[in-house]
Amino acid sequence: MLEFFAHWAVAILLMPVVTGWAVPAGTLPAIVNEFSQGENGMKEWFEILVVEPNLDLRGWSAGDFDNGSFHPLIQFPDIPFWASIPAGTLIVIYNGGDPDPSVLIAGAPDTDNSNFSLVLDGLDSSLLLEVGSWPGQGHFGNSNTDDTPALRNAQGELIHNLAGRPDTPYIPSPGGGRAVRFLGGAEDDLSDPKNWRYTYATEASPGVANSPENNAWIIALRAGGVDVPPLLYPLGEHTVREGYPFWLTVQAQATDGDPVTLTASNIPSGATFDVLDAAGVFAWPEAGPIGVYTTRYYAADKDGVTIVESVINVVTNPLEAHFPEDWLWMREDTAPVTGRLEVVVNKPGDGVLQVAVSGTASVPDDLEIFPTTLTFTANGPTSQWINVVVYPDNEIEGPEWLDLELVPVAGIVVTSPVSAHVRILDGNSFSIAAANLSSQVSVCYPEYVGASRRLLRGMSPDVIAIQEFKAPDMEAYSNLVEEIFGPGWYVTAESMNAGCDLPNGIISRWPILDAGEWDDLELADRDFAWATIDLPGTQKLHVVSVHLKASDSGTDRARREHQARQITNYVAQMGWPESDFVVVAGDLNQASRNESALAVLTNVFSDAMQPSDQLGNRNTNIPRGRPYDYVLPNAPLAALHRPLPFGGFIFSGGMIFDSRVWNPRPRLCFRMIPQPSASSISAF
Repeated sequence: MLEFFAHWAVAILLMPVVTGWAVPAGTLPAIVNEFSQGENGMKEWFEILVVEPNLDLRGWSAGDFDNGSFHPLIQFPDIPFWASIPAGTLIVIYNGGDPDPSVLIAGAPDTDNSNFSLVLDGLDSSLLLEVGSWPGQGHFGNSNTDDTPALRNAQGELIHNLAGRPDTPYIPSPGGGRAVRFLGGAEDDLSDPKNWRYTYATEASPGVANSPENNAWIIALRAGGVDVPPLLYPLGEHTVREGYPFWLTVQAQATDGDPVTLTASNIPSGATFDVLDAAGVFAWPEAGPIGVYTTRYYAADKDGVTIVESVINVVTNPLEAHFPEDWLWMREDTAPVTGRLEVVVNKPGDGVLQVAVSGTASVPDDLEIFPTTLTFTANGPTSQWINVVVYPDNEIEGPEWLDLELVPVAGIVVTSPVSAHVRILDGNSFSIAAANLSSQVSVCYPEYVGASRRLLRGMSPDVIAIQEFKAPDMEAYSNLVEEIFGPGWYVTAESMNAGCDLPNGIISRWPILDAGEWDDLELADRDFAWATIDLPGTQKLHVVSVHLKASDSGTDRARREHQARQITNYVAQMGWPESDFVVVAGDLNQASRNESALAVLTNVFSDAMQPSDQLGNRNTNIPRGRPYDYVLPNAPLAALHRPLPFGGFIFSGGMIFDSRVWNPRPRLCFRMIPQPSASSISAF
C-alpha cells in the first residue's frame, strides 16, 4: 500500500474594527511606532517616534495600559539629555535583562542621537528610571484588550495609547513571538488598522522605518517640515550572463503628495525603460555585449530631484551541459536492448566531457555504455546521446542500477542535473504491487499527488493493483499513467457513478487483453476491478484489484468476510485455466491477519510469502501497526515467488517500501524530495 496524506493549514486573520478616534493631525508630540513581545522569554521592547520638534521628554513615562489604567514602566529623568529631542528621532527601549536579537542587531545599546536613533537598555539608570519591574514581569503581555504600550507626559496626560480605549485605535497586543508596527505616514493614519501590521518578532524593525510611507514621514520630520524631494530606493549592483534576459523594477515614493516624474539616462542598447506613474521597469531581453553598464534614474517633483544608479555587470555566458532527463528505465530481453540519454549544451562551443559510471550493474558483462567522452565544437550540434546497451542473461535477479555523471574536462561546466540514473529490470522475473497512495484531498476526491507519483515511478513495479484511483475518464487515466511511467504503459479502472466513488484499477507494463469489474454488494462507492495481462511468452496473468470495507466494528469485519466470499466466487465463475497466474491485491483494511476475510481468501490464494520492510515490519497502515495491504497469488504463481533484492537488502517474502525508514534512502528513478509530513508506503 502506498499512503500519502496531505495536511492543509488554514490561516485566519482577524482584523479589529476601529471607531470613535479622530485626533487631528499634528497634535501628538510622540507616538508608539512599533513594539514586540520578542521571539521568546521576556524580550519585550517598544519604539517611540518623536513627532514634535525639540520635544522635552523630561518627566514623561512609557508604560503598560492595563484594564483602563496606566502602569508606568520607564520614566525619562530630569536630565539635559532629554530636554530637546529632534523630531523624527526613533527611541527603542528594550528589556536589558533579556534582550531580543532584533534589538541587538539594531545596535543596542546606542546612546548617540546624531543619526536620529537611540537604542536604550531599560535598565540603564544613567538615562532611564525603571519604575516597573521589567526583568521579572511580562509587560505588554498577550491580552487582546489591554497590556499594550502607552505614553504619558510630564503633566500626567495620556498622549498615545494602543489598548482599545474609546479615544484610541484598537491595536491588540501582538502575542508571544510577535511584533506590531505602524506603517502609516501621518498621525491621522493611526486610527486605521490597515496601517498596523503584525509580524514575527524576527521580522521586526527596531530603530528604522517600518514602510515606505513611514520612512517618508520620518524623513519629513527630520527635515523640520520642509519640502522633500521624492524617494528612490537603492538599486545596487547586478550580474547577468551575456544573452540572458534581465529586468529591474524602479520605484519612487512621493514624500508630500506631489506628482512624481520618473526618468532614466544611459540606457544600454536593446534595453527599454517603461514608466507608469511613479514606477518603472527596466527590461533588457538579451543583455550584452560583455561589460559594465551604469544607468541613472531620476525621481523629480516640485521640491527637487533624487538620483540613484544601477550597475549591471554583463559577464561571459559559459558553455554549460546537463541531462534534460535524468532517469531511464530498461528491461533485459532475449536480445540486446538499447536505451539513450541525451546531453545538451546551452550554445555551440568547444568543450569536452567525460562520463563517469557507477552502480550495481556490471560493465561490460551486463551492459555497454558509449560514448564515454563527449566532444562539443563551436560548429557542431548542441546535443549528443549516450547509448546504454543491456545484454540478456539467464539469471533471476532484482533490479540493477547505474549512475552516469558528467565530468567537465575542458572548456565546459556542468549544471544540474549533473547525473542520470539508469534502472535495469530483470528480464526473467516481474514484480506486482498493491498501492493505495491517494492524498484524500477530501473523502470524495482522492488525488495522486507529487509524492505518490514519484514513489510509483521510482519503485517501477511491473504490475500495480491500485486503489482510490479516480480520474474523469479513460483518457485522463492514460494521461496520468503516461505522466508517471512514460509512454507504452497500460491502464484500466472500474467505471464510476456520479457521487463519492473510490475506484480500483490496474496498471501494467504489458498489454491488457481484457478487463472489467465485479459488483461489490457491500459498498456503493467501489467495485472489484480485474484485468488479464499478456505477459512476455505464453503465460497470462489475471489481476484483481480490491479495497474492502474499513472500520473495526464487528459489523464491518463481517462485511469484509462477505466481500472476500464475493471475490473468490467471482474468480471461480471466470473459468480461467488452472495454469494461469491469478493474483488478488489491494487494501483489505484488516486489523490483523486473524480476520475471517483473509481466511476466506487464503482458501484459494496464498499469504505464505508476507512482504516486510527492512526492519521486518509487515504492517502497512500509516502508523505501521496493521496489515492492511496484500499481494495474494494463486498456487502456480506462488510457486515461482523469488526474494526481491533492493537497496542492499534481500526481501525474502516481498518488500514493503516506507520512505520514512530508509536512511539513507535508496536511489530510485527520480530525485526523491524529502517530505517529512508525507507517509509513503508500498507493498510488493
